[in-house]
Amino acid sequence: PAAEAGAELRAIAAALASEEMRGRGAGTAELNRARDLVREAFEDAGLVPGFHGEWFQEFEATGARLANVVGRIEALSPE
Repeated sequence: PAAEAGAELRAIAAALASEEMRGRGAGTAELNRARDLVREAFEDAGLVPGFHGEWFQEFEATGARLANVVGRIEALSPE
């Protein structure tokens, strides 16, 4: 399991750093693809939306509409 998780993290990092992401500049389609890739990875890892029930905390900066990806781990039941 730990080796698999490490391989998955390396694959995500490689995708985010790839030439296809073209630097992920603010307001670009590549940044939006990176955002979606991170959200999918969070969801695949079992996280749930962490910003008022949403995955994205949107804000404006540098003249572009941006978003943090926010996930959280559900609390375990004491049972």
